[in-house]
Amino acid sequence: MRTPSSLPRSVSRCARTGGPPSARAFGSLVAVGAGVMSVALACGPKPTVAPVLAPAASGSAPASAVAAPTPLPSGLPAALPVPPMGVRGSARARVMPDPAAACPETRAANAAAPASALKQLAEACSLRPSGPLLSGTLGDGESAKSWPFRAKKGQCYRLLVAHEPALQDVVVLLRDSQGAYAVEGPEVAVPASGKVCFDADDDATVLVSVGTGRGAFAVQIVER
Repeated sequence: MRTPSSLPRSVSRCARTGGPPSARAFGSLVAVGAGVMSVALACGPKPTVAPVLAPAASGSAPASAVAAPTPLPSGLPAALPVPPMGVRGSARARVMPDPAAACPETRAANAAAPASALKQLAEACSLRPSGPLLSGTLGDGESAKSWPFRAKKGQCYRLLVAHEPALQDVVVLLRDSQGAYAVEGPEVAVPASGKVCFDADDDATVLVSVGTGRGAFAVQIVER
């Protein structure tokens, strides 16, 4: 058996250097290739990351389900002037309780002949008309009708309303000369629970508007 000193010179040289020349060359190439790859990864362009999309909803909703609903026609047309900023109600009129307020509220506002219905209502409740009967025809989308009304200091009033059944959402308003609302409502008698009294003579305005439908209406101002 040979001792290490007796081994061939090439074998002892491989033992000292870690392998034959071909193995050392291959190891050097692997090291160089790894270095090149690390430099390319560090200095090369950043990889493009695809955005993460939210999962699509199962089934698409029909267009009618996502479309914004058509707003209902407003009770008051936009063309009407509005009260000044900060005005919450009329400073010239105030609503007061009235023990006889329940009489008109027991009767229906719908009537085939609105003018005749208001005349009968005023007589049945012993209400005295103040000024002429206000009447006309209105339909949805049309501007509100208005009439001037001279209110007297210390006098109280109610507004009786009747209209044909085809009309819906009928609203009557009483505004003072400053544009502030004194009373408003859709009831048969406005105000519903009392009367509106003026603290000074005033050139007020009565307005009537409708929401839907088309037909005749009538308004009678009565004194209380």
